[in-house]
Amino acid sequence: MRSQDLPDGHGLVPRDMPRAPGVVVVVVLATLIALTAGCTTTPACPATPVATVAPVAPPPMTAASAVDAPPGPMVEDMSKASATLDRFHAAAAAADEAAYFALFAEGGVFLGTDGKERWTVPEFRAYAHPRFASGKAWSFRAARRNVSVRGDMAFFDEELETQNLGPARGTGVLVRDKQNEWKVAQYNLSIPIPNERFAEVRKVLDGATAPAAAPASTPAQSTDPAICVAARAARKRASPAAAALERQCRAAGGTP
Repeated sequence: MRSQDLPDGHGLVPRDMPRAPGVVVVVVLATLIALTAGCTTTPACPATPVATVAPVAPPPMTAASAVDAPPGPMVEDMSKASATLDRFHAAAAAADEAAYFALFAEGGVFLGTDGKERWTVPEFRAYAHPRFASGKAWSFRAARRNVSVRGDMAFFDEELETQNLGPARGTGVLVRDKQNEWKVAQYNLSIPIPNERFAEVRKVLDGATAPAAAPASTPAQSTDPAICVAARAARKRASPAAAALERQCRAAGGTP
């Protein structure tokens, strides 16, 4: 660069070149407009295409994603828990006492249809032993069953078809033991009452009175309450339920 050349506008203009003030102003304004528009050439800049990104379409909804299906291991646990309940009912129908009570968890409980019937496993076994020993216990069949699993616990409810009770319901809890087997921790047997019949049933319950005492009968005519039979069987086996069963026997008017 020569010493007499000085910057003018956006280029180098020789000092001895005649200047046109109007032209300089136009050039400066064109440069500013171009820079503002993101362009570095003058007097005009071709339009620069702006890159755009198409939105990513969500994956199509499938049947599997539309339904919150449980994971595979949970489905397997639900199936195994349900199979335990099937074996539970099958053992009772076959009067297989050992198999039936082996399916209870340690500390298990059976709740019967009577409000007073809350049995520990030893108590329930002592009560039910005469029926199993006779070769005919009871027959329940699950017409419908729901099972849900939460860790090592499974919760169920089932609609039952029974020979003596009619339509019934079983609800309860199963637990997974150390051998990875599902056992019955609680079974609650109940008889649902239709809403339209509840008032009628309530009147019957409210009007129920204790039966009149039966006249004394000879030993040959007396009938031994089933609870007394169970109490004697429990006492013979030295069962911890024997004392409770004897009290119930006496309350029923029997002799344990």
